[in-house]
Amino acid sequence: MRSEDPIVQAIYDALTLLPAAEIALADIARHERCDSRYQRLTDHLLGRIREQEVFDNKDCRDLEALLSGLRVWIDNGREHVWVHDEQCMSGGWYEVVVPSDLAVIEEHYVLLDKLLAALRMVRDVVRAHRLGYKMSV
Repeated sequence: MRSEDPIVQAIYDALTLLPAAEIALADIARHERCDSRYQRLTDHLLGRIREQEVFDNKDCRDLEALLSGLRVWIDNGREHVWVHDEQCMSGGWYEVVVPSDLAVIEEHYVLLDKLLAALRMVRDVVRAHRLGYKMSV
């Protein structure tokens, strides 16, 4: 959908991400690293998404906090693995590997980061319209 109204377009763009974000948050909530703090954040955000009311500043802050925690999970879970190769002059090389459970979390991170950007866009477009209206009166 393309709308001439930037507010409608920004809201639409955010709404299209909500179904996948709901799945991502449910997966994150079930992950073994999800402690009570992140469980509260995922529960709150899931409720807001299910009601399609995830557009206020608290939701953005909660999503930022969750993303910050996910980044730590992913970064701390990376493993440096030596890959032996007889054909390589140095005998091999190191690769950074993300375990499969964290690779899924990393995919969810990317999606939720897009949602956060879309929510910020809604907020910014609404603010711009309000400011424009105030300046014109």
